[in-house]
Amino acid sequence: AKEAGRDPAKIELSVAPGAWKFGASADLGVVKAYADIGVTRFVMVANEAMSTEIPAIERYIKKVQDEVLAKL
Repeated sequence: AKEAGRDPAKIELSVAPGAWKFGASADLGVVKAYADIGVTRFVMVANEAMSTEIPAIERYIKKVQDEVLAKL
């Protein structure tokens, strides 16, 4: 980044752990490992909720918030 004249601190990294491993978005170890290397945004894949129903997806998001993100 520096060689290209960019500030490395301003580069944001995003990942979608559930896109490569089903359920990875709810795995504290996986999410923490990404956070430790500088990932600042996690994209959740809706199919990890194992439903297309909005309430089920919302419950999964809440689970990830409470059991993973709150512990980072």
